[in-house]
Amino acid sequence: MALTVHGTYVAKKIDELSDGKTLHILDMGCGKGNVIEGLLPKGHAMYGYDFENRRTAASERLRPYYQENFDNYIKFVDDERKIPFADQQFDLIYAIQVFEHVRFLDSMLAECARVLKPSGKLIMTFPLATAPIEQHVNIPFVQWLPPGNFRVRYLHLWYWLRLRPRLNKMSPYEMAVSRDNFLRNQTYYRFLNEYLSVGAYFFSRFEIDTQTTLRTKLALVADQGVPWKRSLAQWLLNMDDRSFNTLASMVSHFVNITLIFCDPQ
Repeated sequence: MALTVHGTYVAKKIDELSDGKTLHILDMGCGKGNVIEGLLPKGHAMYGYDFENRRTAASERLRPYYQENFDNYIKFVDDERKIPFADQQFDLIYAIQVFEHVRFLDSMLAECARVLKPSGKLIMTFPLATAPIEQHVNIPFVQWLPPGNFRVRYLHLWYWLRLRPRLNKMSPYEMAVSRDNFLRNQTYYRFLNEYLSVGAYFFSRFEIDTQTTLRTKLALVADQGVPWKRSLAQWLLNMDDRSFNTLASMVSHFVNITLIFCDPQ
């Protein structure tokens, strides 16, 4: 299975870390198991976990690979505050579009530090609170508004004007209420400083690696995109390092950041 942009980035980081040895790798929030499936050919020990409601979809995709060992490698939880694996089990954890859904950040980072080996790394790709477009409902500024009537009215306008698709024949108002409830109960946007200050309790250092993620995405577009996108991607890839890093910093704050916590303590 072809890897996504973030999956391709993770594959590169795995190659950097492996140095010829087999790694134990955890996909946090593995969903249906798409990324695990794409990384299995690399020959590393791939583990994953997600909430219980993802069990059926993940089992359908991944059980054929793991067979009778499926339940040892892929696990499901009801509480985000506990990772269902042993202390110091993993060389690498990756979490793609997960941490904007994490309610208890301190508990989650503490658990990541617990299950990582002393030299392990946690790779996180997610949107910060500064991102102007909420990526789940794809509507600008909506996550900056307080939950309730005003945000419902704002959402309703987008669906009433048919600027965004509606699901399951829901009315514009029903769609607005549904999306408001989703944002209220399943998203927790934070500023970068909060991640760094909490992470400092559990990890010795951090890296921001958005520039590598961005280069990975642009390289894929330059290779596979439509002609005008290929040309634009190649032009961006040819930028000098200083200009490209400035662009990556903007992407970090306004789209997605790639943050790596290293060396749990």
